[in-house]
Amino acid sequence: MKNKLVVYTNQEVAEEVKRIRGEKGLLDSTEVIIVEDYLALDPELYQCIDKAMAQPASKLFHLKPGHPESWNPAYNYVMLLKWWCVCDAIKRGSTGDSVAWIDFGFNNCGILYTDSRDFDFTWTCELDDKMNLYCINQPDETPVFEIVQKMETYVQGCSIVGPAKLWPAFSKLVRESAVAMCDMGFADDDQIYIMMAYRKNPEMFIINECPWFSIFKVTSDRVFSTRELEKSNGIKAKIKSLLRKLEYKKTVNEYLKQQKKILMHRNTVND
Repeated sequence: MKNKLVVYTNQEVAEEVKRIRGEKGLLDSTEVIIVEDYLALDPELYQCIDKAMAQPASKLFHLKPGHPESWNPAYNYVMLLKWWCVCDAIKRGSTGDSVAWIDFGFNNCGILYTDSRDFDFTWTCELDDKMNLYCINQPDETPVFEIVQKMETYVQGCSIVGPAKLWPAFSKLVRESAVAMCDMGFADDDQIYIMMAYRKNPEMFIINECPWFSIFKVTSDRVFSTRELEKSNGIKAKIKSLLRKLEYKKTVNEYLKQQKKILMHRNTVND
């Protein structure tokens, strides 16, 4: 992609980024910012998350306690640093009037896009002077703790676009949401806090409902080579759907057994 690219990473990955962009003739459009100690960027926020997740109840409340957002404070903290990085790049004067955050590896090892040559262009995105969220599901009024408990996804945290002037206010809303949840003894990754920010100030946002990772398809007239989803009426798709349902049922049954144990005890912190 020929756009100006600002990358926040460590020393080892920085050299690889420069090599790849250099091979494409895009080194002049690349700025690499080395982060020596990511925990030092917002230590107060990390301590807040770490304290909340230190309690067993926080982990066990999640339907899938083995997932990193359920037990790993560093993971949840790093997810929230995305917005710190964007605002830092804006302060440095490294961006234009419109800024997009795109995760490293947002395509998740070729889940959707299959040909890197399709990205040999300069991407533009119409913003309507609002923060653009790309959502798997349309935001609704489901209680926040139910979303955290069931680990449902609404917002794609891997890709967000907005005017540079709105990013600081957006970042502030997300951080405040994270601290508020931590104060209640829970923590999660960035997606739920983006949802909370949207609920607090919906006029700041535009919701774009679309499949995972499809931001470039839905914001561009270009044709991309993509991995075709299996037809829902195909035998393989039906088998996979059945297996997913069985796995989900098993996960729910295990969760209910654990919750029964918790409810039978007076205090999950001490037991």
